[in-house]
Amino acid sequence: MAIGFSNLGNYGRMGNQMFQYAALRGIANQNNFDWVVPTQEKFKDTYHSVSNIFDCFELLQARERMKDVEFEYLIQEPPNNIFCSDLFYSCPDNSDLIGYFHSKRYFSSIRKIIFNEFKFLNNDKPIDIDKYISIHVRRGDYVGFEGVCPQQTDEYYTNALLNFNKGAKLGHMNSIICLADYYETGRAGIVDYEKARQLLKMAIAKGSETSKKALASLEQKIKSLPAAAPKSGIAAPAPKVVPKEEPKPKEVSINEISFFTGLGGVEMLEVMGQLRTVTGKRGQYLFYEGDQPNGLFIISTGSCIVSINNVQTNSYEDIRTIYPGDYVGEFGLIDQLPRSASVIVEKDVKLLFLPTSVFQSLMMRHKNLGDLVVNNLVKFIRDENVLIKDPEVKGMVNSISKIPGTKENLALLVGVLRAHNVNKGFFTTNSDAATRTWIK
Repeated sequence: MAIGFSNLGNYGRMGNQMFQYAALRGIANQNNFDWVVPTQEKFKDTYHSVSNIFDCFELLQARERMKDVEFEYLIQEPPNNIFCSDLFYSCPDNSDLIGYFHSKRYFSSIRKIIFNEFKFLNNDKPIDIDKYISIHVRRGDYVGFEGVCPQQTDEYYTNALLNFNKGAKLGHMNSIICLADYYETGRAGIVDYEKARQLLKMAIAKGSETSKKALASLEQKIKSLPAAAPKSGIAAPAPKVVPKEEPKPKEVSINEISFFTGLGGVEMLEVMGQLRTVTGKRGQYLFYEGDQPNGLFIISTGSCIVSINNVQTNSYEDIRTIYPGDYVGEFGLIDQLPRSASVIVEKDVKLLFLPTSVFQSLMMRHKNLGDLVVNNLVKFIRDENVLIKDPEVKGMVNSISKIPGTKENLALLVGVLRAHNVNKGFFTTNSDAATRTWIK
């Protein structure tokens, strides 16, 4: 007989599947069992419609052992994904495994065999590891499982990223190029074109050909900024709007943001776990008009000025000042259209930042999140008597039927609100936070 994993390919994405396959092989090896994997027919129904391990890796031995078997036993991995010695040493024959098996102890005895199996398909040109580098921080869907995957502080991740700075100072090409992209795109929050430019020049001086193209693109982007925008990203125009009194710091709950009103406890916990804290100094730009959206910013302390480009004078015009409790960038979470305004730090700020990629991932994992956001958008449009020109969208908003939270519906509703903001004189707000006009 043999042991197997009938749900391989349908019980988690790529990383989970790799652990599951490795654990299957390790447990079979430990108990001197034969082993099988499901046929390709079963792999057609892949998890979340993403690729499975057989689309990416050679897995030569596995391809010879594809067989659909009705097993006698179903062996469930114990809770919390902790290594189970009883399962490893005493797994019964004719068993179907199920679980995630996130422990290398299941396959450490056959480590070389597993590594050899996970060779990329069609890999005629091996990746040159001296030219590529990546960092992946995963936190949100592990909130609540601190006993298994302890949550680290923001300081931990900040210190980890400092290694890129150290590498850049030491002249390490990978670190230099990664940091340049990091600052240009604002992946961690605030953009800084000048730092990106300096790093790309450093990379070019060290012989990086790809950085020449990147620098030319960045220079073109900086040139196209309106005249009043600081070319260096260091000094901003003097603020035109000064608050009468210093706004007090404000603890902001995600549930206070119109997008997320009514969010359930589990989803709320996950969203809060994904928020990052970023800081900005007076004169820095959170982002420039025309930038690709990188996420939602919520102000905790300080203030920022929202400005738009006057195409007639090619200069910035201040629209409004935003204070603790205000937020910018929520539309871009959905439609991912370029920024429709620039935001400049007026007084040193502390912000909470939710990356666009994280929000998109949350939408995939929590289908009810899309329904919730659609419901909140529709409520706002109705309450504000927003003018809708598109008959299809008007019918949808006025319908008494539940509107599905699809990407298409979300984008349509956001488009209505964008037009509404423009018609009202861009981004205006009442003092009452409950009637705040949405801004991108």
